Amino acid sequence: MKLNTALIYPTLLLIMSGCAPSNQSETSNQCDFSKPILDSLKNESGTFGLDESDGRYFVSIHTEGTIDEVSSYIICNPPGSLPELQKNVMISGNVRNSSRISNLAGLTYFELELTDLEEVAK
Repeated sequence: MKLNTALIYPTLLLIMSGCAPSNQSETSNQCDFSKPILDSLKNESGTFGLDESDGRYFVSIHTEGTIDEVSSYIICNPPGSLPELQKNVMISGNVRNSSRISNLAGLTYFELELTDLEEVAK
């Protein structure tokens, strides 16, 4: 039996395109604003960063009095002008639970509806 190669390639292309990973950058800064606000941050100091796996900006804040407890606030609405990565910043905003689960002990993710972000000298 002879296979029709004119149909094989388009069929394979169709199958592979359905298996391709979704484009995360389209939703990289989307947060669920229907979740209740847990807390508000006001002039909290942390470190600005970028999660390269999903393209989302975050601010990490070490919990005082602990050895390794860190809260990572995923920024839902990053401003047009951003600080340099790994710089110290002051943030304010509304905090919501994140559906993101950490694989590391001591690291908790939250979503942050940002109201203020300023780079600070240390």
